[in-house]
Amino acid sequence: YAGGDAWVPPVLTCSGLEGHEVDTVWTRILEHRAHLGEDGLVAKRAEQQLEFTWALVRDELAERLRRSPGVSAIREQVRAEVLAGELTAPVAADRLIAAYDEQ
Repeated sequence: YAGGDAWVPPVLTCSGLEGHEVDTVWTRILEHRAHLGEDGLVAKRAEQQLEFTWALVRDELAERLRRSPGVSAIREQVRAEVLAGELTAPVAADRLIAAYDEQ
């Protein structure tokens, strides 16, 4: 359920190559922008930027963990213990992060 004032995206077909229904698609794009309003569009873009920021942070942290000598030293042992059921995922994560933090 999207709520009472939610935009329902239309299903459209067009062909830029053949010039078929391109004007209709553009009209719908403009209608959507009008529906969002300037404030809604700005807010949506700001939220997207925030989500993108955190995605970049997650990616960078994951890469730093992969390159960490401390993590590399225990990675295979932790992996084996998790696969053997000797170590839970939260404890394994804590060990890997602690190894990273000790650098």
